[in-house]
Amino acid sequence: MLCVSIFPQILFAQNNYKSQTKKNTVYIELLGSGPIANVSYGRQIILSPFDKLSFDLGIEYSPYISSQWTLGMSPQWSYMHGKTNYVECGLGCYYDFYWNTIVPFPKIGYRYQKKEGGLLLKLEATPMFISLSTPKTILPWAGVAIGWAF
Repeated sequence: MLCVSIFPQILFAQNNYKSQTKKNTVYIELLGSGPIANVSYGRQIILSPFDKLSFDLGIEYSPYISSQWTLGMSPQWSYMHGKTNYVECGLGCYYDFYWNTIVPFPKIGYRYQKKEGGLLLKLEATPMFISLSTPKTILPWAGVAIGWAF
């Protein structure tokens, strides 16, 4: 019964809201989903005026020990709830091409983003699950981002 009453609202309600909401984002993130900083692009799917899914991909080029530089990427998925001030939670991973390693992480945080676009701000906790060490380690980690929604 609940599905019958909610599903049509998700499909047909607020079409005007969907057409006015900016669905693309570009941002620079310090720490967060990688070791130093990355540049990310995100695409959002509008579920309702208060709920969105976001799929992001970040690219990073960062220094490591012994003057080695490495290229990495961080695909991420997030659920966002709010209207301008969002609670954001999701999953992601950081793939390091030099070490050929995947570091998964959950994420939870705050995002400021108007539906009309413009300034985007993020603050999130992203604890990393490091598998290079024995025993496996959970590294407390967090990040901050600034960008633009369009």
